[in-house]
Amino acid sequence: MPKKTINRLSKLRTEKHFSQQAVALIPPREGYFDEFSIKLLDTFSLDEGVLIFYWVKETCSIGAVLFDKEDPTLLLWRTANPIFQAKTGFTPKVIACLDRDVVIHFQKGRATEKINISLDHLLHKCTKKSCCCTKPYVSAMQRSPENPIIVPDAAHVWENCATFNAAAIYLNGKVHFLYRAIGDGGMSVLGYASSRDGIHIDERLLKPVYVPAEPFEFRNNKNEFVLFDYASGGGGWGGCEDPRLVCIDDRIYMTYTAFNGVEAPGVALTSISVKDFLNKKWHWRKPVLISPRGQINKNWVVFPEKIKGKYAILHSISPEVSIDYFAHLNFDKNISIISQYSPALRNGCWDNQLRGVGPPPIKTANGWLILYHAMDKYDPNKYKLGAMMLDYNDPTKILYRAINPILEPCAHYENHGYKSGVIYACGAVVIDDRLFVYYGGADRVTCVATAPMSDFLVQLKSCRMTRSTIAMHTVKVIQ
Repeated sequence: MPKKTINRLSKLRTEKHFSQQAVALIPPREGYFDEFSIKLLDTFSLDEGVLIFYWVKETCSIGAVLFDKEDPTLLLWRTANPIFQAKTGFTPKVIACLDRDVVIHFQKGRATEKINISLDHLLHKCTKKSCCCTKPYVSAMQRSPENPIIVPDAAHVWENCATFNAAAIYLNGKVHFLYRAIGDGGMSVLGYASSRDGIHIDERLLKPVYVPAEPFEFRNNKNEFVLFDYASGGGGWGGCEDPRLVCIDDRIYMTYTAFNGVEAPGVALTSISVKDFLNKKWHWRKPVLISPRGQINKNWVVFPEKIKGKYAILHSISPEVSIDYFAHLNFDKNISIISQYSPALRNGCWDNQLRGVGPPPIKTANGWLILYHAMDKYDPNKYKLGAMMLDYNDPTKILYRAINPILEPCAHYENHGYKSGVIYACGAVVIDDRLFVYYGGADRVTCVATAPMSDFLVQLKSCRMTRSTIAMHTVKVIQ
C-alpha cells in the first residue's frame, strides 16, 4: 500500500475523536498569534504523534500542535509562532498530506494560492526551539491515567468550585491528603481524603477539617472592598491556601498560605498530634503567622526531620536557598522570619522566573529532593515543575538541578479551570521506591504523577551543577 494511503487512513482513524475535543485542548493564548478563536483545519496521525493544524482568522495564521499517541490529551509541543501567515482575506480551504509533505490551498474569491510544508522540517524545528513544551531531561515522571483524582463535589457547597493543591503525607499504609477547597462563597478551606494505593481515593470527608479563624486569614464582612490585589486560585475572600504537611516525631506540622483578602498573603504554621490526625480529631494548635505582615510570602516548608538537632524551615530558593533553624516550632505571635525573595533568576534557563518550593523536602540517599514551581518569561503565564537536589548536611547548597521542567501544563485538566496553564505541587510521597507527586491542575482539580524513584534520581544526578553546564544552558536558550 502506498505511504500516502496509509497516512490518509491513519488520519481518518483519529479525525472523529479529535474533532470533538481538540478545540478544548488548544485554547487561545494571550500575547501569541493565536490569542483569538481557533478553527481546526485537519488532523494527521504520524509516528511522532497526532499532528493538528489550526487556523486563526484574525491574524490570518496557521499554527500546529502535536499530541501524544498513547495519551491524546497530552500536548507534546505547540508552535510559538505561526508556521505560515496568509495574505489578508485569504482563508485555507483544502489541506492534504502526501507522504511527508502537507499542501494547504488558500482562496480569496476566485484567487487561489497554495503552500507546501515539510513535516520533517516542521517537526525538527519545533522540537528544537519553536515550541511551548520541552522534553524533560528527567523524563521518568508520568501522569496517572486516573487524573484528576480529586474533583469538586457539587453536593458540598464548601467544595463545589475547586479542590486542588493537596498536601500529602504517608502514614499507616495510607496517603492522607489535605486539599484546598473553594465553594460558592469563595473562601479557601481544607478538606480531607485518603488513598491506599496513592491514586484511587478510598475516603473523603463530607466537611472541611481546617477553616480560617484568625484575623490574618479571615474576614467577617464579605462586602468589604478588596484592598490588596491578589488573585489566588479563584478564592476572592481569602482563607487557608496551599498546605504542606510533614511528620516529625509524634506531631504533624502544617504550613499554609494565609490570606484575609485585604493584607498581603503570608505563611502560617500549625500542628496536630499524629494520634488525633489518624483518628480524625481535628485538634489543631492555634496557628501563628510566621512571615512579616505587609509582605507577600508563600511556599514555605518544614524539613521532615531535624538538621543538626534543630527544626529547619526553607522559605526561599530565589535568589538563593534560604533556611532558618529553630530549637522548637511552638512559635508565638512575635515570631517573624525574614525572607529575601526575588522572582527573577537564572537568566538563560527555563526557570528564569522562580516562584518557590512545592512539596516539603524528600530525604534520599543523594540528598534532599526539592520540587519547585517556576515560570519562563518566554513561555508566559505557565506554572511548571522543576527538580533539584540539596546537600544533605548543608541544604543551602544545590548539587543537581533538572535542565528542563519535569512536568509542564500540557494535559487538558491542567489548562481548563480557574487559571489555564498551571501545575502546582504541594505534596509528594515515596511508596516502595515510587515517587508520587500531587499537584493542582489549572487551580481547580488535584492530580498525580509518578516515577520510579531510583530512575528519577539517576536522571536528576546526570544534571550536575557545574559552570560548564550553566554555560551550556545559556547558549541553548539564546540559539
